[in-house]
Amino acid sequence: MNVKKWFSQLKKEVGKVKFPKPNKSKVELKPLKISQKAANRLLLGFVAGVVLLSTLTIVSNTFRSLRNDKNEIQVTNKNSRTYSNQVSLFMMEFLNVYFSENNAENQAKLKEYYGSGIDIKNTENNRMDSQLTGATLVEVTDNLATYRVTYSVKAGEEWQSNYGLLHIPYAVKDNKFYVSDLPYFTKENSYAAKNVKAGIHLQDQQDSKQEFGKAKEYVQALFTAYASGDKTQLTPFSKDIQPLEGYKLTSIDYSYFITDKDHKDKLVDVLQVTFTDGLGLSHQENFVVTLKVDKENDTFRVQSFEHGIAEKYRKQMK
Repeated sequence: MNVKKWFSQLKKEVGKVKFPKPNKSKVELKPLKISQKAANRLLLGFVAGVVLLSTLTIVSNTFRSLRNDKNEIQVTNKNSRTYSNQVSLFMMEFLNVYFSENNAENQAKLKEYYGSGIDIKNTENNRMDSQLTGATLVEVTDNLATYRVTYSVKAGEEWQSNYGLLHIPYAVKDNKFYVSDLPYFTKENSYAAKNVKAGIHLQDQQDSKQEFGKAKEYVQALFTAYASGDKTQLTPFSKDIQPLEGYKLTSIDYSYFITDKDHKDKLVDVLQVTFTDGLGLSHQENFVVTLKVDKENDTFRVQSFEHGIAEKYRKQMK
C-alpha cells in the first residue's frame, strides 16, 4: 500500500468536514419571580430568627447573673465592695425616709428602720417637710456609715437647700441591716467616735439638783458652744472637739449622770439633744460626755465627747 497516497487522500477528506459555528445569540437571564406571600414568609422567618437569638442571649445572661447574685448574698468579708454596696442600698432607702414629708405614714416608716431601744424624748418637736436631693458616701465601717447629704426643706411655700455630714450608726441582725442609734451631723473632717453600739431605752433618773446641778450647767454651756460653729467658744471646754456648723442648740431633752466608784473624779453624762438647722429642720442626736471633775476648785473639763450611746452604759442605766 502506498502510504504517501493514503495520507494525501485523508487530508482531502478532512478538508471537506465543516464544523458548526458557535451560536452568538444573546442569552436573556430572567429573574425568578417570588410571590408577595412567599416574600412575607421569608421576612417573618428572618425576624423570628433574630428574636430567638436575642432571647437565647438574654436567658443566658440572666442565668449567669442569678449565679453571681447568689454568691454576692453570702458576704463573708465586711470590707469587700459588695458589702459596702449592700450597706449603701439600705442607707439610701433610709435617707429617703429620713428626709421626707412630715406625716404619720413617713414617721411610721422611719421607725421600721430603727432597732429596738431607740427612744426619742422630744416627741412634741414639729418636723418640717424635707426631701433628699443628693448623698455621697464618705466612709463605711463595721458599724457606721458616713454620708455628705444635700437636702431641701420647705419653709413656707418655698424649698430651700442645705447640706451636712451625716453619720448613721448601723448593725446587722439575721443578715439584715438596721439603724442602731440616732444619726448625727458633724463638721466635715471633725472628731467623731465610731464605736457606737446598739440603741438603748433612756431610763428616767431621779434628778438631784444639788448633786448634778453645776454639771448640768456646764454641759448646757458645752453644747451651746458646740452648736455655735465657733472654735474659740469651744476651746475652753476641749481642744479636740470640732464645733458643729450650720445648726443651733434647741434643747437638751434628756440627761442621765453616771458616777464611777473607782474614779470619783470622773462623771459620765448620757444625753439626747435636739438641733435645728438654718432652715428650721430639727433632729435629735445621742451623746456620751465624760467629765473630769476637779472637786477642789469645783470645776469640770471634758475628757471625752462621743456620739451615740455605747453598750457599756446599758446596765448602769437600768
